[in-house]
Amino acid sequence: MKNIAVYIAESPIEDMKFTIFAICPVYYPDKEGKQRLSFIFPGDPGPVGGTWGLYGNVIKDGTEAFTFSAKGNGIRDGIYEFKLLTIEDFKNKYKNEVERGDWIAEATHTSFDLWEWYRRNWGRHTFDDYLDYLADERRKKGLPDPETRW
Repeated sequence: MKNIAVYIAESPIEDMKFTIFAICPVYYPDKEGKQRLSFIFPGDPGPVGGTWGLYGNVIKDGTEAFTFSAKGNGIRDGIYEFKLLTIEDFKNKYKNEVERGDWIAEATHTSFDLWEWYRRNWGRHTFDDYLDYLADERRKKGLPDPETRW
């Protein structure tokens, strides 16, 4: 999975079918060592929008798609099939599912632009948390810190 990307998945939650927009997904062990997938889901905080953190395991991993088996999350348990969201798919299929989708589609021209738009306009503090985690992982591997922070 790519961290600097937008993925989509259909919710496996019974009686709550909707498209999940997963911005900047990160898979890591939490403080207790349990595997966790976290990502930003743009929207109003509440049962759907906000920062999602799901316990479970990545069962198939790739840059274009990944599959996550969520366990121990209550109603959010299930199999999530995430697919990389291209700018073409956003403009042709999904822009009407997000607030200001028409405006976002006009303002973005590439898949990276789409990720960048969400990074700059929605939930920046949460992205900083992800960057801190990724920098810590680089340090553990003996790699230098990134030179820039956006």
